[in-house]
Amino acid sequence: MSIIAASLAGALMAVNCQAPARSTAVASYQASQATCPTCRLELEHVTTLGTADGPGGIVSPPSSIARDSRGRYYVVPSRQEEMPIVFDADGAFIARIGQGGEGPGEFELPDQVFVLPGDSLQIYDFNLGRVSVFDPEYVYVRSYDMRFSHAAMTQAADGTLLINQQVPTPAKIGYAVHKLGSEGEIEVSFDEYSPEMREPVWMRKIAAGRSGVWAVPYYHDHVIRLYAPTTGELLREFRRDSEWYPTIDHWQIANPDTPPAPIMVGLWEDPDEAHVWTIGWAGDPDWRDHLGNPVNTVDGTLYPFDRNEGYDSVIEAVDAESGELVASARMDDPIWAIIEPGLIATFHEDSVGWWYAEVFRVRLHRN
Repeated sequence: MSIIAASLAGALMAVNCQAPARSTAVASYQASQATCPTCRLELEHVTTLGTADGPGGIVSPPSSIARDSRGRYYVVPSRQEEMPIVFDADGAFIARIGQGGEGPGEFELPDQVFVLPGDSLQIYDFNLGRVSVFDPEYVYVRSYDMRFSHAAMTQAADGTLLINQQVPTPAKIGYAVHKLGSEGEIEVSFDEYSPEMREPVWMRKIAAGRSGVWAVPYYHDHVIRLYAPTTGELLREFRRDSEWYPTIDHWQIANPDTPPAPIMVGLWEDPDEAHVWTIGWAGDPDWRDHLGNPVNTVDGTLYPFDRNEGYDSVIEAVDAESGELVASARMDDPIWAIIEPGLIATFHEDSVGWWYAEVFRVRLHRN
């Protein structure tokens, strides 16, 4: 097990015992606005998902990872016709779920996986526009249509889905987030767009927690909003003046004169403490070193940008009542997935093109 800790008081502490060959590091960092300067965030390496080849090989960056009450992980590769993969708590391959096709229990492009109470699964297929439900032993049970495309999707406590999408109907077009019923129909719409909002309607990351539904823009403004899940009422709004997240008017494409724009990856509410956690990407100090050779296009000169090397991750714990920053840390690897509250993953590609996910547990310690 490898424990990688960032002391937010200023010193980096790292202890490695039988550390895996593929690991990541956290840089010492504390935003000046933090209300707990002696706190530290600790990242504990949990497991590695993915094998160098064979049935446990991940052929493309995962589009979704989930974990059930048995500690099993469900990984959905992003390449078409790749079936969801099951790993045990130690990262050993168990099975693949489903097969290619359009019939019951089959997939064309599985995209998102969620664990229901009792460890049943629901898996959304982007191409087929439907959600398939499997029992805890991965036997197909039923499916329902998922008629709405989405920019972000998460699961509410009752197992129904929440989506971020601009729904093109007169009654719904101004709303960014929609709670769906058990058959995929819209039950409640909220996060109504207003002219002072910089972010487009379809640009949100969303999370369901004990307090309600949390939403943040992908970019533009660093603002955290909380909504009542049954009525859609806006309960709280925290506007952050972050050192790493400047407000921007439009998307910034990285080039030698323009750093990569900050991105919000996701968030969760701590089930034990009154904190909402956010994960974001900020340009690495040497981001220019990760620009490729310029390419001339009809839109002008573009520079390929290696996001896995050119971005850092910023982890922040925010007081869920006041919006004050409690503590923060910075990683030199982008965090790509929030598996569940407090469990995150980075993605990496090996020299022959296989992908793997490093899973970490995030904890806040008060000195």
